[in-house]
Amino acid sequence: MNDQTYFLTNAAHELQTLLSLLCSSIQAIEAAHPEVRCYRYWPELSSDCRLMTKLLRDLTDYSMSDQLTKQRSDLCNLLRRAYLSCLPLTEGTNKTLTYTSRVSCAYMPLDSPKMMEALLNLIVNALDAVSDNGSVQIILTKSNEQFVVSIIDDGCGIAPKQLLTIFHPFTTTKPDGTGLGLPVAKRIIEGHGGHIRVISAPNQGATFTFLLPCSFSSDRK
Repeated sequence: MNDQTYFLTNAAHELQTLLSLLCSSIQAIEAAHPEVRCYRYWPELSSDCRLMTKLLRDLTDYSMSDQLTKQRSDLCNLLRRAYLSCLPLTEGTNKTLTYTSRVSCAYMPLDSPKMMEALLNLIVNALDAVSDNGSVQIILTKSNEQFVVSIIDDGCGIAPKQLLTIFHPFTTTKPDGTGLGLPVAKRIIEGHGGHIRVISAPNQGATFTFLLPCSFSSDRK
């Protein structure tokens, strides 16, 4: 862990502790005096505390995203778990989420919790981008000794200018976003020896594709 990562991680931890106390105090005040919810700026205060908590959590994730502990794991199984974790997000809508694997297994050195974090960031972003009748596909294939994961949505797409900075920290178009989800995913994927790219245009959906080296053969003899 370099000095910058150490500083960011510890600073974020200390700030999270103080912010947790502040949030707890706000909740205690609301419980004892429900009328404060009607006070001017009180809803904004509560909302800002939640956003700051999320920002600090995401900042910690970003600073630690390249600190990996890898074990031999099956990417197929990890993708299926990510798919099942995100499936409840389609409940109450007409959104569809599908997972297709064109390989029987995909063993490689993985930090499974970190890679799961990257996958969830990408899938949730895709689901957020589509309409209530939209679809998101997760596809795993193999090409030239690399596993290829594609997350395809038919949502609003991404403007060319945004594509230039989409993986930069703190770049977001969401009102409650921190702009760290995609940078975290990118760092985790690169920490596994892979790389990620995105193809998109306004009103034409988006395809996020990342490639990971096949360090273990999926067709073991």
